[in-house]
Amino acid sequence: MSYQRVEQVKKRPPFALWDLLIYGILAVAVVLLFVVFVFTADKSAIEGVQILFQDEVAYTYSFEEGGTAAQGYESRFALTEENGKIVLIAYADDTREHFNRIEIDETEKSVKVTDSNCSRHRDCVFMDEIKTKSGVIICVPHAMKVVPLDGKQDFSNPTVG
Repeated sequence: MSYQRVEQVKKRPPFALWDLLIYGILAVAVVLLFVVFVFTADKSAIEGVQILFQDEVAYTYSFEEGGTAAQGYESRFALTEENGKIVLIAYADDTREHFNRIEIDETEKSVKVTDSNCSRHRDCVFMDEIKTKSGVIICVPHAMKVVPLDGKQDFSNPTVG
């Protein structure tokens, strides 16, 4: 590169008009995505939750009707009550070695994972509790998801798959 070319580059403004236009379009797109995902989320209260292992419904809990394990998953769940909350231990395997402790508060209509042995970081324990239909809790090492009910499920015969 010649000395003359270097001097030309130094004299130019730091951003050309097209650079500023592209940055402006990207900023508007980010703001629009933020608004869409944050302000249009479904804030209605949940009626219960489903627990999925590897995208198969393993357990369904309704605040009105209680909980039901799906066929083949009956041995993977233990239900107790502590301090007015329902505690559900969900085992990720049949040996009951890997677990997630899920607290269900029927008065507050909320669900939270409070303990797990999934990894050193235990990210699922630090995820926000589910109170609205837009909430979800995911435990990647155990391939578990806790998702809100959409109100259309039939609790007499839970579906698998």
